[in-house]
Amino acid sequence: MKEISTIIPADLNKSKRESTIIHRKLKGLFLNPKFQTQIENIRKMFNIPANGIKDYLGVTDKVSREMERRNLAKFNNLSSLWYNDKDLKALRIRVKSKKRLYDEEITRLRRQFDLPIRYQDVLAQWIVPYNKIPDIYSHTYPALVKIYEDRGEKRIFIEIFGDTNKQDILKAWSMVKSSKLISRHKLKGSQLYRYKNYYEDILIEDGNTNLVERMVNRDISYPEKYARSKRLRDFRMKHNYSK
Repeated sequence: MKEISTIIPADLNKSKRESTIIHRKLKGLFLNPKFQTQIENIRKMFNIPANGIKDYLGVTDKVSREMERRNLAKFNNLSSLWYNDKDLKALRIRVKSKKRLYDEEITRLRRQFDLPIRYQDVLAQWIVPYNKIPDIYSHTYPALVKIYEDRGEKRIFIEIFGDTNKQDILKAWSMVKSSKLISRHKLKGSQLYRYKNYYEDILIEDGNTNLVERMVNRDISYPEKYARSKRLRDFRMKHNYSK
């Protein structure tokens, strides 16, 4: 099973408020000398500047992008921390991957200070290398929506953590429904709950009305057969189902 994407159930209009709440909760951690020492040790171990790289990913203006390019060239070991050897080769970056060792150090840091696993990426890609915390990231929301591909079909999961509560789950589920992820990724099986008598109508469409009549213990008239066949066609058209 391969993860395709992670969707953060975030309201962009409220992102600053959510980010402020997280920062306030973490303030004691980031002011902790032991935490700072551990981060500095990781930076030293992997040749990252002691106070973090000043120009970070995500800038848009041309001058900043050029400064970023130079920083990445100077500290190109960053790529080696984020990618394995196969990906580095595909990106034509000639450094040896240190991703496994880096991930182990980040995991050790996260566990030492009792942070949920969703903080793994924000520590590895933002806090340790750039000394920054992004406003919206996987760490901001304690319930994430993840999409996987499993044997050629899509699967959607709501991932929860040690600090997840009921409201977090409901927010994630609301996001799944409102974004129509189930329809967009063509998850099979929605007809079981969205369409009453789906399999009966297939039998009727295929000319097996007598089987349905025996199941429901009554005769099915021609107008009803027509109505049910039309309902089946409309459902298939709406949800891109093939016969």
